[in-house]
Amino acid sequence: MGLRVAIMASYLVALTRLLGPADYGGLTAAIAAASLLGPLTGLGLSPLIVLHGSRNETDLSVYWGKFLSVWLASVPLLCILVFFLWYAMLSDGISLGAMIPLAVAEVALMPLLGGAYHALQAKEIIVPAFRIDAFIATFRLAVVLLLLFFGLNDISVFAWLYLLSTLAGLAFALRVLRGQLSGLTSLTRPSLSDFGDAGAFLLLDLNGRAAGALDKLFLLNLQGSHAVGLYSAGLRVIEAASMPFGALLRSVAPRLFRRENGADAGPRASIRAVAAAVTVLGLLIAVAVYLFAPLLPLLLGPEWDKSVHIVRWLALFPLLYGLHHTLLTRVVGVSSPRTRLWIELAGLIAGVLLYAALIPGLGMLGAVLGQLGSHSVAVLLALVVLLQRRQSPPPKAEPL
Repeated sequence: MGLRVAIMASYLVALTRLLGPADYGGLTAAIAAASLLGPLTGLGLSPLIVLHGSRNETDLSVYWGKFLSVWLASVPLLCILVFFLWYAMLSDGISLGAMIPLAVAEVALMPLLGGAYHALQAKEIIVPAFRIDAFIATFRLAVVLLLLFFGLNDISVFAWLYLLSTLAGLAFALRVLRGQLSGLTSLTRPSLSDFGDAGAFLLLDLNGRAAGALDKLFLLNLQGSHAVGLYSAGLRVIEAASMPFGALLRSVAPRLFRRENGADAGPRASIRAVAAAVTVLGLLIAVAVYLFAPLLPLLLGPEWDKSVHIVRWLALFPLLYGLHHTLLTRVVGVSSPRTRLWIELAGLIAGVLLYAALIPGLGMLGAVLGQLGSHSVAVLLALVVLLQRRQSPPPKAEPL
């Protein structure tokens, strides 16, 4: 994880120096727009690989085959749809030559890469998954450094090389998957009940993508691509600081599922211990982020000085992010994915309302407050649900 954070930091420095705030803002807005439709390529079947595969190895193979079938059927149409949406929304900020490779990378390849991650996560094969992440990050860093060395700051050239790096990462991921998990079913037809179970996960994913994209799209339309670039650079620093929570959640999610479903095989996880670890780590990260934020313009350049304020305003984001996803992983176990969906939707609605109300007057600060408000609402509602479940009396035994 430390290696990947270092690679991401170097990538951010090189890319922002290559493109500048306006082009970097256009690029991040385009990727954010694509992420809104990316989950549809799997129709929510990818998380079922973890949900069922963490309990039964045979189910892992079967649900991988179901996901793969739906992915193949949906990718062509969704790539075309994203391309036309981009052309309507972002043609002033990003060229046609950049739209095509970015659409293929984000809508076709990244969901398949996510399915491979889920298959590895179901068997708690965590280290190879992070090696894949590190490989992709290193490849993209090399691409940006090469462009920076030759002075090629054309976003279209970067987009095609971005597609190449994603394709190389996917090939590496599938090779790791085949080596770690033998006997994976190639293609399996999903049932109607699978789509019913996957629907809640799909909406959860769409909700999460919307929460990560709408701030940038609001800023793009109300403040312009330059503001998006400054805000996104600061947010990328905070997302890198949140990566330890992603590692923890990948490791603990299968154990929480086993704990709540009475499975005896394998280790289980205590939600109290996980939440305590997340809280302590989140506070330490917040202090470090606040203290080291002024170094950002020294790395990215003087034109990025306003990103310092973004980083400091978002210092508590990693803590809220960690608690948000830790508690809601528990909610899925004790209740259902649908309960988590309603909580996530409430957080999204709160964020959208804050974006609409605050960004016109406060600009980037309004986007920050929307992010923090969205996660805070989700954390509070998750705590309410978990406390209610804890206080509910156990069901009475039925007479024989």
